[in-house]
Amino acid sequence: MDKDASAIDIARLRLWLSLVVDEEDFDDIEALPNLDYKIVHGNSLIGLPETVMRDLNLEKELENLKGTFFAENNEIRKKELRKEINKKIIDLLDSVESFAGYKIDFDFKFFFSEVWREKGGFDIVIGNPPYDVYEGERSDEIPIIKKNQIYSIAGSGKLNAYKLFMAKSRTLLNQGGIFNQIFQNSFLGDNSAKLLRKYFLAEQQIIKIDSFPERDDLNKRVFKSAKMSVCVLFSRNIKKIEYSFDLNIWAERWMENSITAQFINREILLFDKESFVIPSVSQIEKNILSVFSNYQRFGNKFTCYQGEINLSTNKSIIIEDADVNTMPLLKGAGVQKWFLPEKMSQGKIEYLLYKSYLMETKGEKTTHFKYPRIVMQGITGVDEKYRIKATIVGSGVFCGHSTNYISLKGIQESEAYYFTAILNSEFSNWFFKKFSTNSNVNSYEIHNLPYLDFTEKYTPIQIVASYLLNKKKILSDIVFIFYEQLLDACAYELYFPKEVHAANKSIIEHLQDLKPINDSMTDDQKLSIINSEFVRLYDPYHPVRFAVETMDSIEEIRIIKEALQK
Repeated sequence: MDKDASAIDIARLRLWLSLVVDEEDFDDIEALPNLDYKIVHGNSLIGLPETVMRDLNLEKELENLKGTFFAENNEIRKKELRKEINKKIIDLLDSVESFAGYKIDFDFKFFFSEVWREKGGFDIVIGNPPYDVYEGERSDEIPIIKKNQIYSIAGSGKLNAYKLFMAKSRTLLNQGGIFNQIFQNSFLGDNSAKLLRKYFLAEQQIIKIDSFPERDDLNKRVFKSAKMSVCVLFSRNIKKIEYSFDLNIWAERWMENSITAQFINREILLFDKESFVIPSVSQIEKNILSVFSNYQRFGNKFTCYQGEINLSTNKSIIIEDADVNTMPLLKGAGVQKWFLPEKMSQGKIEYLLYKSYLMETKGEKTTHFKYPRIVMQGITGVDEKYRIKATIVGSGVFCGHSTNYISLKGIQESEAYYFTAILNSEFSNWFFKKFSTNSNVNSYEIHNLPYLDFTEKYTPIQIVASYLLNKKKILSDIVFIFYEQLLDACAYELYFPKEVHAANKSIIEHLQDLKPINDSMTDDQKLSIINSEFVRLYDPYHPVRFAVETMDSIEEIRIIKEALQK
């Protein structure tokens, strides 16, 4: 079945060639099978309306005619039968079109009625759906598709064709039938596919998933001509409350090197209660993730927003020179881990004519510039060690849509610093990368990060964060890097307290006398405290330095650190 007529011809030819190749006796070769009405041209997504009463008599008549057609050897009679069959099909489709209001050239249950009559659906549905989005020339099909309830689980985000084909395919299987299709790897984690993931996890029995994340190396990716990560899903049309399946992550298309993890479907729903992401992990990493299935998530405490200023649609009120009518406009490239660079890595520094914006735009997000925010890059490289790059910006700054942010309205400064440290930590970046399938740093992925509430015991984490925030240009590299490593180690102690304490690597208890800095101090006073504390903690005999440098002797932490280096 294909909408492209040339694809139908190619399919016929390849089937015939495969039969010829397998033939051993060419002297007594059988005639090639007639593939008419077996391989069909048409739009498989738009069929007869569900409300149409099936004409069982017509279906039975067509089945009989097809049987006669396949058995007929007389070419003239065969042409007559083909013409009769085609006319009956066209007459029915035309009559339905007249009240349906859209063109219909195919319907599975009508064209293959014998399959439903005999088996209640197909034994197996195999497919390689197109990877495009329904827009442009195909936008006229969107209203038709949206009216059909079978596509409701594919409706999140844009109407991506592969999601529609998945939704359709499940309706074509008989009880226990097998689904096997290759499509975008984003199925595993993209928020627009969350309803599909939930359906296949809860309503179908996933047998296994083969994931091929490589997209840049054309010699390793599955399709040389398409820069696309893909996966292959095998599932059975049967509902089980609990079952297990394997996720195989392959390094290359010829399937020689992989990591594998076995999941229980109900585990996925606990890992990520909002989006049901299937994390790309090894079995060891999956076991570590299981520890955090019942932790609180960032989304329970904060809302992570995309920046309020669309840089394209608001271009007319964005300028390069600051004046009394402007406020700073922060872009994704203008956010780095712990600081805002003086020069952007790409693009240019610009300003917003904020009065014009506020006059034209209403809503909650238009007030967020009045308060400090934790800001993050909205897009980062999928292979970067740190996907989350966060810092704090004060009030009076607007955020472009290439950033994400958390409003700090009503949040104490100590808490804000603490949570920024958690976001920037190795642990959070490892966790994030396991649930991400593209370069976007999505709000829902930030919401899914586990956390522990801030308490007075964790004040040293807040103090070290204050040492780092916007101090990049005044601190030496060795000081800045040490404090980053110190916060990473503190985060590991938060998430693996038993393992850290058992290994005698505790750090936070040795930081309770850490000297704080505050805004009443001069920069020189702050710098003096930061550097003096560094000298004290960096002493080779200090337990903090020893713990920081040997933290990876703990197996779980070593596994995370190694995963971040890949």
